[in-house]
Amino acid sequence: MLEALVHRKRDFVRLDTSPAREFLEPFANALAEEQYSHITIVRCVFAADRVSRWLQQRGLTVKQLDDSIFAVYLRELGRRRRVGWPNGCLPATVAGACRFLAFLRQSGVTPTPILVPRTDAERWVASYDQHLERYAGLAAGTRRYYCRYARLLLAQHFGEQVLDWTVLTADHLTDFVQREAARLKASASRLPVTAVRAFIRFLVARGVVRSGLEGAVPTIRQWQHASLPKALTPEEVQRGLSLCESETDVAVRDRAVLLLLARLGQTISNPERLSQQLCPRDVLRLAGRLDLPGGRWRGLCGCGHDFAA
Repeated sequence: MLEALVHRKRDFVRLDTSPAREFLEPFANALAEEQYSHITIVRCVFAADRVSRWLQQRGLTVKQLDDSIFAVYLRELGRRRRVGWPNGCLPATVAGACRFLAFLRQSGVTPTPILVPRTDAERWVASYDQHLERYAGLAAGTRRYYCRYARLLLAQHFGEQVLDWTVLTADHLTDFVQREAARLKASASRLPVTAVRAFIRFLVARGVVRSGLEGAVPTIRQWQHASLPKALTPEEVQRGLSLCESETDVAVRDRAVLLLLARLGQTISNPERLSQQLCPRDVLRLAGRLDLPGGRWRGLCGCGHDFAA
C-alpha cells in the first residue's frame, strides 16, 4: 500500500523507517475505505509520520499518545498568519494528525478518554453532542464547532450555576450570535447562527425552552462577493487596460469592455451582452455612442478616440 501511495524513493524510505510504520498502512487502508482522495490519504499518512517522529524525539511511542500529549504537539506547531484570521490558523497537517489519533483510538491502540461531565452545563452539552451524532449524523469536526458555541452560550449566561432555562431570552440569543459573528470573517459569520439555532431546537425538543425561541436567532446577511472592493482606483484601472494593448480583435474587445465599465459605471452584464452581439471593430464605428440594453442611449465619454479605426 505504501508503495502505491508515493512515487519518490526518498518519500518511501521516510515512511518505511517511520516510528509509526506498523500503523501507516492500516491507517491508509482505513482512509481509502472512507472514500478519501489519494492526495488526502498521502497528506494524512505523512502527518502521522510527523507525529510519530515528534513522539520519538521525546522518548515516547505512538501507543502513549493521548489528549494531553497531543495538545502539547499542537502548541509546539504554533499558528500561521492568515488574512481574515485574527488569531491565525493551525497548519494543514493538523487535520491529518487528528485523523491519525482517531484511527488509533478506533483500533484500540490508544485508549479513548472517558469524559465525565462535572457540571449541569457539561451534561447538557454531552447530551447535545450525542444527539448530533445519533440523530443528525454530523461528523466529529462539525459537532465540535456546534458544541463549542453551545458551551460558550451556557458559560456566558449561567457560568457554573445550575441552569435555569426560563431566563434564556431572545435578547440573550441575539446578543450572543451578533457578538460571536463579529469576531469572524465574513465567509464564516454564519457558523454561530447555524450552531446556536441547532442547539435551541434541541432544547425545544427536550421541552426545556418554549417552542419558537429558535426564531429569535438572527440571520447574518452575507452578500455574494461582499469581500470584493466596491471600486477600483485609477491606477488599478490603468493596470487592467495595459493588459489589452495589442491590436488583436480579442484585445480590442476587452479594452472596450473595460472602458465601458470604468467610464460609464455599467454592470458587467451590459458589456457582456454587447460583446456577444457586436464585433469589437463595430464598436468603433458607432462614433462613441452605443444603444445599451433597456433602450437608453448613453455616450461613451470619449471612448472612441481611444481606438484607431
